[in-house]
Amino acid sequence: MGIRVHHEKLQQRTYSPKIEDDLPNPRQHTYFGKDLARTLRYNAEKDIETVLGDHEINLLQDPIPEVSSTRESKDLMNTYFLIFDQAFFCKLLGKDLKKRIVIYDDHQNDASLGYYKDGIIHINMTIQDRTGPLGEKQLAVLLHEMLHAF
Repeated sequence: MGIRVHHEKLQQRTYSPKIEDDLPNPRQHTYFGKDLARTLRYNAEKDIETVLGDHEINLLQDPIPEVSSTRESKDLMNTYFLIFDQAFFCKLLGKDLKKRIVIYDDHQNDASLGYYKDGIIHINMTIQDRTGPLGEKQLAVLLHEMLHAF
């Protein structure tokens, strides 16, 4: 009896909310890293059709539009940010990022493809030595930077 009571008190002291209990509306900055990682792995293993709606699935099946201006790039990044956030991050990133995405234009050969800093994802409009359309490359950079932000 004494061991059981001690065990129950220990459980009460170390209890952390589980993200699984809060889905589909999780809270930001609430969960232990190991629980969050397990849930994200579980979420990533689901069929994408169970995570996204028909509209998002249709967007993913369409060819990625080519971008030639900062405005087109920002629109594309914002659209796919929401899809990636829902599909891979349980909609947690959109709650935490201040401005989400800034598109900048750096023509230097050693310029970065993008970076995450102070709650903002920065995506370069000029990507040197790229293979494939700019929009596709920028989406790859976006997902990479979303991982850093997470």
